[in-house]
Amino acid sequence: MNKKIFISHSTRDKEIARIIEEVIEKISGGLIKAWYSSDERPGRGLGFGNWINDIFSKIRDCDIFIMLLTPNSCNSQWVLFETGYASAIGNDFICPLRFNLEIDKVPDCIKYTQQIYSISPGEGNEKYKDIHDFLGKLMNKLGGVYDRETNSETVRRLFSEIGKVQNENTEIMTKDAAFFVDMLDKKIDEVINAYINKTIEPYSFHLQYKIEGNNYSVKMDIYQDLFLDKLLDNIYFMIDESVGPYSYLEKWALKEIKTNKILVLKYFQEKVPAHTIFRPNSRWMVTYLDQPWNGACAAYFRKRLIEQR
Repeated sequence: MNKKIFISHSTRDKEIARIIEEVIEKISGGLIKAWYSSDERPGRGLGFGNWINDIFSKIRDCDIFIMLLTPNSCNSQWVLFETGYASAIGNDFICPLRFNLEIDKVPDCIKYTQQIYSISPGEGNEKYKDIHDFLGKLMNKLGGVYDRETNSETVRRLFSEIGKVQNENTEIMTKDAAFFVDMLDKKIDEVINAYINKTIEPYSFHLQYKIEGNNYSVKMDIYQDLFLDKLLDNIYFMIDESVGPYSYLEKWALKEIKTNKILVLKYFQEKVPAHTIFRPNSRWMVTYLDQPWNGACAAYFRKRLIEQR
């Protein structure tokens, strides 16, 4: 059952990410490996070189993507970028974990599309219910079995350690450390903006679609200021007789033919440059959906799309 988990987090929350990683590996007997970028142990975390591509590679290879939501990360451009990338490549198990953050502070694009688990202790007999539910769902997803009674002490220690981290981090970060973290966050934002806003020469990709039994193949142009929402609008007007308005991921979707992956990105389409998704001369097709896309039915669609190849 050797499986991989990616933990997206703010650099300020690296200790919380470490605790979650250790708990996941412990309850799985070491068969599930969790990875987070700020892991400072030898051979773990980010190395030297083109680290942004390393992160993309880790996200593509993971079986489960965990988004750690805290006051530090909920508005982090980097965490939202990683989560958007995981969603766009069709990862059907994106799991937000909320810590020390009110639910109304969670970004709408996450709050209304994903089940969110809390790793802040509750009250009474149900004090640790959310984290038990999360770990049970995680193990079930990865083909394992989770026993709540057996792991009760591990969960209790999880909350105890996270509570210590919270107390240690409350208003006691040194000025030098705060300056370093802020500088790192700004540098990450600069890298993301440079990647998104880089100058490109116009190019095209191939698109196949079908209307009333007739097959069509066209070239779609990509240029500097073309964003995903505009591109999807252009495609919609080509197939509007077969689908209704505002129906992307409801009645139709785009699939990259080579990878057989669906473009799953419903929110913030107006902020995503088309060139970050569609490579020159890549081949895509319009796929009509029998039911709206969501995480619960992603496996069904994957099977259906494979059968269509």
